[in-house]
Amino acid sequence: MIIDGWQLRFPQTGLGNVTAHVIREFVKQGRGSDTHVFVPGDADLSHWNLPTTSVGWHVLSGPFARTDYIARWQWSRAFSRAVRTRHAVGKVFVPYLYNHFPLRRRSLVFVPDLVYRELPFYDDSATRWWNFRKRFYLRRGVVRFEEWLVTKAAGWITTSRFVADEAAHHLRVPRSSIVVSTHGPGPSYPARKAESERTRPPDFLGDYVLYVGGFGYRKNISMLLEASELLSRSEPGFRLMLAGISETQLKANPQYQAGWNGVKTGAIVCLGKPNDPELVEKYSNSRFTVFPSKGEGFGLPLVEAAACGACTLVADNSSLAELQREPRLRIPTTDVQAWANAMKWLWNDHVVRRELEGRLGRNFKDCTVARFADDAWKAADSIR
Repeated sequence: MIIDGWQLRFPQTGLGNVTAHVIREFVKQGRGSDTHVFVPGDADLSHWNLPTTSVGWHVLSGPFARTDYIARWQWSRAFSRAVRTRHAVGKVFVPYLYNHFPLRRRSLVFVPDLVYRELPFYDDSATRWWNFRKRFYLRRGVVRFEEWLVTKAAGWITTSRFVADEAAHHLRVPRSSIVVSTHGPGPSYPARKAESERTRPPDFLGDYVLYVGGFGYRKNISMLLEASELLSRSEPGFRLMLAGISETQLKANPQYQAGWNGVKTGAIVCLGKPNDPELVEKYSNSRFTVFPSKGEGFGLPLVEAAACGACTLVADNSSLAELQREPRLRIPTTDVQAWANAMKWLWNDHVVRRELEGRLGRNFKDCTVARFADDAWKAADSIR
């Protein structure tokens, strides 16, 4: 197996974690000697704590641009050339939405999501380079070209039926050729021995609600902050912790004024970007967690929270509605009052919350890195 290690260049990203988890799991499954990872020279591999002797590492020198699309094109040329000149044999696993045309007949591509098809990630009209003479949006053309490359792969794998259906619809690849395999939390997280096992005492009572995620438009942070400010008026002890977001980000954006007000009153606490062991501690001591995103390809924070014994309120959309099996924990995406009411209910109803926590082992039993890595290996191995 040849692994495209481009995403290891970006610490604390979901796709970087997927790449690192798969490499680590291949080694645990005894497949390390058959695994070759190609990485850019400026990737900080020490951040990922990956095995250095059990896997074949191939470091490719750059330079690679910082701009996403140009950098990926430069990397693709270097990666394809290196694989061919070094006569590396085997299938190629690309753990992000891309493909290398010279290697297309042997590539398995991971499709994380196609949410950008529905939700705006960028304002191209305000970006000079991408908005050529205010007539031709270059980004749109580049994205469509990269999608076309993905359609030329020999196989595809994703983490939800929702994304598989989206890929079949938008990319027009055969739905039957897309492998669906749920992912799981990293090695820092507790592992259950049985479905019925609880990871924290039944009388546990956390003193805050936790959000883990980014700051982008689709994460729906402004709605969450408004709902939290509304709830804090009737629940003086309520506290929301934001992992992945800094006070500077809240203060600099007028649309997050509710959040900045909460920071000043102590109802909202920004944690910045904690590492995995710190996140495990925060998950484990939370009363419950929230994930109000407007669209996701999977929803790893739900699985991480479940591993630590915490249930999660989610927005009722995309893969989140598929992953969260408890209907009571799925809330209308943009309804501020509904979110405030749901958080108040779960904050105060200890009996129901413990009942929901008791079902976490059953609901998330299939969400493991080992299963995803094994399915990826088998999917690549089946390419002819």
